[in-house]
Amino acid sequence: MSLRQQVRFAFAFVCSLVLLAGCEKSPTGTTSRPVTLHLSASGLVTTVNLVVVKVTAPDISVPLVFNFPVTSGSISGSIDVPAGSNRTITASAYDAGNTETHRGVVTMNLPAGTQPVLTLQLLPLTSTQPITITITTVVITLSQTSLTITVGLADPSPLTATIKDASGNPVAGATVKWATTDPGVATVDATTGQVHATGAGTAQIVATFAGVAAACNVTVFGGQTASLTVLTNHLTDPVYATAPTNDDRLFVVQRPGVIRLLKNGQLQSTPFLDLTSEVLTNNDELGMLSMAFHPNYAQNHQFYVLYTRNNGQSIIEQVARFTTSGNPDVANPASETPILSTVPRFTDFHNGGLLMFGPDGKLYIGFGDAGNHDNAQDLSSFHGKILRIDVDAGSPYAVPSDNPLVGVANAKGEIWDYGLRNPWRYSFDSATGNLYIGDVGENLFEEVDIHLANTPAGKNFGWPTMEGNSCFLVSPCSQTGLTAPVFTYTHGPECAIIGGFVYHGTGIQELTDNYVYSDLCSGVIRSFKFVNGAVTAQHDWTAQLGGPLSNVTSFGRDSHGELYIMTLGAGTGTLYKFVPGAPTT
Repeated sequence: MSLRQQVRFAFAFVCSLVLLAGCEKSPTGTTSRPVTLHLSASGLVTTVNLVVVKVTAPDISVPLVFNFPVTSGSISGSIDVPAGSNRTITASAYDAGNTETHRGVVTMNLPAGTQPVLTLQLLPLTSTQPITITITTVVITLSQTSLTITVGLADPSPLTATIKDASGNPVAGATVKWATTDPGVATVDATTGQVHATGAGTAQIVATFAGVAAACNVTVFGGQTASLTVLTNHLTDPVYATAPTNDDRLFVVQRPGVIRLLKNGQLQSTPFLDLTSEVLTNNDELGMLSMAFHPNYAQNHQFYVLYTRNNGQSIIEQVARFTTSGNPDVANPASETPILSTVPRFTDFHNGGLLMFGPDGKLYIGFGDAGNHDNAQDLSSFHGKILRIDVDAGSPYAVPSDNPLVGVANAKGEIWDYGLRNPWRYSFDSATGNLYIGDVGENLFEEVDIHLANTPAGKNFGWPTMEGNSCFLVSPCSQTGLTAPVFTYTHGPECAIIGGFVYHGTGIQELTDNYVYSDLCSGVIRSFKFVNGAVTAQHDWTAQLGGPLSNVTSFGRDSHGELYIMTLGAGTGTLYKFVPGAPTT
């Protein structure tokens, strides 16, 4: 067997391993849309001045010829070959005097959709060394696959493109060409990849290289920007806001133990509920922390409150049920029925503190690790967990039979997920049912965890083995069985994530499908979308909303899905509502 035959045989072997379906026999004499191949070679012998590639086949009447001038010892470019069988690719190298110095040949099948990865060796016709040319299609990955902008603005994060061959190796020296499908909606800077919104509508920003394209879907909203309006600045340390289903009122939880009512946009002078005599508030993390209305509140008038209270010399977190009486704007303190409480402890931080009914009608309860790392992995403890209970069965509740640890020895059946440090605020996406958890970090990272709807419960989000995506207690560490966060950010001006909601209100289109969050220390307001298992369309709204805010404590959501944010203050605590802003010009 000659050396050239050996090369050809090697090609066939590589093809059988790499191309899979791409090397199967296709009908002879048929052609279809072209397959674009990228050719590259570097470190060419100094005598080579030009590489010519010729493509022939039984059904190609005129040979296809492509010239690749040598620049700095390299060639790079693409050829379009009609899909089909028995494509013979001949590559020849020439010196400055147009004398052929090297040649290599391969015959292959190229069905449509083929992504070959081949190494073609040009053997010397003289005494110089061989030349190796790589033939491959490419894959383009964009930094964002979707983004939302308002007319007249530019996306703050320019698009970037990563170009790799079908083996996942970066293509050296490759750059994409940017284009837009509708310049009346959005344009893109050909050099920087920055997208500018020009008109309301949808468009695609397309990156192409070697006949391969990748697109970013752009939504531009017509002239309306998000804004914040102050509903009241006469609250005392507001920490949560919510409303019953189909109820236009808004209920605001104040940390000292009072729930205030906004009715017709006005703060009512009479509290909805006053538990100041029961609530322990001797530091910033203690107090009344949240409330949740029963899904059937309009009929049964039941709601639930989570607060911290003294238990002798120790502290417990208490979940209790209350009802209203004759006046729907005033609850009955005497109706309190204890539902669930944590074991007494002497630490006074990492209480978690959120109650929320899920799409399944069950009550979810978030507790922090109580300042003890080990609690988060201790399945006999409520701390460092999200619990799930059925308040419509049992006395005072029942443990749902489909909770993940039911029947497990030495484990609390109420546990839904665990491995959390301090899940101060979490929420369900009303469109997908996904559970978003803003978990407060310790030294370096803040994180957002997601429990996807219709996936098994009992997820271990890793604390204290992990903080964010990094080992915490020891390094290296085993991440087996852990669910990684979908999003993290580092400490700096930021220190504690304030988890929010995925927006599905009707007032502000540009926020739709965005998970909006903040940070206690920096007061920024940011968002991202979670699409097909990936975070995308990250956006910082802080400047647009007149921020940063001071001492953000929580987001809230009303019965219409509209969004609120609140800040601390003794009598000056402020409740803001997200509203459409003035049109851009």
